[in-house]
Amino acid sequence: MSLVLLNDVSLLFTQLDENGDGSININELWKKSAVYKPEPASPCLLTDLLPHEDSNEDDFLDFTEFQNAFNKLYTAITMVTLEQSLAVNTIQAHIGDNVEIRCDIIGKPQQPVIKWFRHNVDLTSVNVPNLKWSAIGGLAAVDCRYESLDSDVKVKWYKNDELISANQKITIMHNETRIEIGQLTRSDTGAYACRVQNEADSAMGQDIASLLVQGLKLKF
Repeated sequence: MSLVLLNDVSLLFTQLDENGDGSININELWKKSAVYKPEPASPCLLTDLLPHEDSNEDDFLDFTEFQNAFNKLYTAITMVTLEQSLAVNTIQAHIGDNVEIRCDIIGKPQQPVIKWFRHNVDLTSVNVPNLKWSAIGGLAAVDCRYESLDSDVKVKWYKNDELISANQKITIMHNETRIEIGQLTRSDTGAYACRVQNEADSAMGQDIASLLVQGLKLKF
């Protein structure tokens, strides 16, 4: 602990110890809670120090116990560093490639907890989507899976958020719950989503499948 931090802790202890008896009691902590207010969203209060840091359970905090509380705080702080050259790393990849993405942040004295996000969504909470592989020139089918108590629902299909309809390549069947894409090319790769709406045109949900077209053209 630095000398500056030690002096700050000593000064704070003196301010909290109103009667100057060398220890802090619950009443003194409660009075100062109005002065040292935590952030509005914080669940912690100044009075929480006593039950957590009163190691000898005498209902008082002496200076050693008070100082130990700040020692824990100081040692729990992790300083993280990252070389500026590694702050942004652009990776080029082709469809079907395996890609490794690394995080080079270093922390002392403890290794920091690293979380990965995609489009601001925590990847640990994202379910792996329905993924289909098909060869160039082949046929791919995507099914729409949903449950609804409404007897009259509408299903619309989208590719990469653009509305699609039946054409020479795309067939929509089974009451719009299945599409088939024929004569596949790499341009057919994308995210196919069915969006379900009720008769009031209110969105009820969607199902998404990713189609990956790769490989050599099929020959028959």
